[in-house]
Amino acid sequence: MPTYQLDIMEPSTHITPITPSSCFFSLALKRPGLNKIPSLLGISCHPLGIVSDPSQSKYAALQNEQSGDFYWKAGISALTVYVNREAKPVWLTSASASGGPIGQPTAVVDSGMPIILATPDIMNGIYGALGIGPGSDGQYYVNCTTPINMTITLDNHPEIPLHPLDLTTAFALDDFNTIRVLKQPLGTGNSANSGAQGGKSAMDALSGKKISIGIAALIGLLGFFALCFVLFTARWAYARRRYRCERALGGGPNDSGDLKTDDQLIQDVAYRLARRSSRSNLYGSSEDTLRAVRYSEYK
Repeated sequence: MPTYQLDIMEPSTHITPITPSSCFFSLALKRPGLNKIPSLLGISCHPLGIVSDPSQSKYAALQNEQSGDFYWKAGISALTVYVNREAKPVWLTSASASGGPIGQPTAVVDSGMPIILATPDIMNGIYGALGIGPGSDGQYYVNCTTPINMTITLDNHPEIPLHPLDLTTAFALDDFNTIRVLKQPLGTGNSANSGAQGGKSAMDALSGKKISIGIAALIGLLGFFALCFVLFTARWAYARRRYRCERALGGGPNDSGDLKTDDQLIQDVAYRLARRSSRSNLYGSSEDTLRAVRYSEYK
């Protein structure tokens, strides 16, 4: 956007108070659940938390494209995949059609490109080192618990480690195990000690056996039946003990039955003697007998 007043600083003139001393910018992207590397945009500076010594940084010059625009470009001189700490170099094919030197692919820098821009030979070399080949649809399917540890060499610079979760090789494998294998979020610690402790705990948890949901449900069901059996046994033992105590106090089932029968007979006799006029009296004198007794007393 052009400025319309030469004596007044317009917002479109600068986004910094002063003119940057160096013509470069830095970009750091934060990964979800990981606070070791925040999202930062630096203009003419490097984030101190990521680049501790900017003097050790190496720069590549801009190259002019045919269209006249300047882009950052670097050739890939080496790709190395590490499997069980064994380096397996990837053979690089000619990539002159992409603009790079003959026999050397060109590095494309993008902050969020999910598509791999590489030839089939290079992809076969990367995934072939892990024993993975293309499927029937031409796609590569990698197990979520399989880490891909590889490095890329740009021009004559040192190797740069790459990782699907983090570019920090000290904690990359631990973070990979925590997220992909253990299905747990990463810790919020920013220091190296917290990261090392988190990685150690992740490896300890990984070494232990993890009980599945089905087994846990089966254990809970068996525990419920065991509890019901214990409660039933306790109730049965209590009832049996009480029954034995009642038998001991009553003299046994036969004696107890006889005693109850005698009590009933005594009550029945007392009731029937009180009602002599009843025709169903089995133990008292009948009306004829009583009348005869009274008649003999008056003679």
